[in-house]
Amino acid sequence: MRDEPLPNLADEFGVLKTESDALLRGNMWAAFCGGAAGVGTGSDQKALQRFLAQSCIPFQRMSPANHLVLAGGATRFCLAEDGRHYLVYSTSGALQLRVTRRGLKGHWFNPRDPNATLGIPFPVAAGRGDVSLKEVQTFTPPADSSEDWVLWISDGSNLNEGSNFPSPGAAISRVVVERLGPTAR
Repeated sequence: MRDEPLPNLADEFGVLKTESDALLRGNMWAAFCGGAAGVGTGSDQKALQRFLAQSCIPFQRMSPANHLVLAGGATRFCLAEDGRHYLVYSTSGALQLRVTRRGLKGHWFNPRDPNATLGIPFPVAAGRGDVSLKEVQTFTPPADSSEDWVLWISDGSNLNEGSNFPSPGAAISRVVVERLGPTAR
């Protein structure tokens, strides 16, 4: 069940390349895991764009699900379509996640690297194939666990096809807004 109506917008967390990069990046990923339809306009979002392009995450089918992460909602944030897709942003360390179903694959993603790629897939065992059975598993980042990491777990179903945002490296040169109705000239 959603606590906030979706979609919601989260905008302008600040400008990266300062001493507070981790805080700003954390706010952006937390907003995305909270179901935000927009996550800022002035900050460097290359890593988030690369993640979206590589994962094809069906975020429109997912809901905020911090309750699936032990200690979720303060340092760990989850967006999920329970049993099919789980996205967790963790500010540091190993995390424990309640997952259902079998046949899931996990990937780690480094949100600090604008050129990051999804990590090598690994199998995620869960429950006994029963959607109602949730099994808590511990996931440990592949490198420096004192840093923030993104965990993407999916059964590969209903992924978005094509781009639903500017491709990484794309420049938007012009945005045209037209009024509709009697005030259009």
